[in-house]
Amino acid sequence: MRNKVLMFLTAVLVMVSCEEKIDYKKEFNTLFDKTIKLHDEAMAKMGVIAKYQMQCEVKVRMGAEEDVTKYKLTLQELNKAHSGMMKWMHRFSDDFPYEEDRLHDKTDDEIIKETESLKPYNKEIEEVQKNMDAAIAKAEALFKEE
Repeated sequence: MRNKVLMFLTAVLVMVSCEEKIDYKKEFNTLFDKTIKLHDEAMAKMGVIAKYQMQCEVKVRMGAEEDVTKYKLTLQELNKAHSGMMKWMHRFSDDFPYEEDRLHDKTDDEIIKETESLKPYNKEIEEVQKNMDAAIAKAEALFKEE
């Protein structure tokens, strides 16, 4: 009887130890890396945004009255895209300041909270990137007309 109990307990321990453990750190790091990658892709477009902002500003100052409106509208979109990126970066860096190992000594519950806090930033940077792409496309089309 005693052997059966020991075998049963051993089997239970083996099953419990074989249960799939969720790696919360890996989940957080994957999402964090994805978010930073999107940020980096968007940052690479900031120079293009600035170039078209300057070109639109020149056209608004020097252009004929009938042309000024389309350049003003494009400039507004470019400014909005630029501002969206800057606001996102400031908020992100406030909530996720640089740390070598931000998850060191954190419990699973704390890591889960960090991951949940990061999810909106990931979605927002995707939206920022879409706005930037749309503003750039509009500016490219406008200057291609010339």
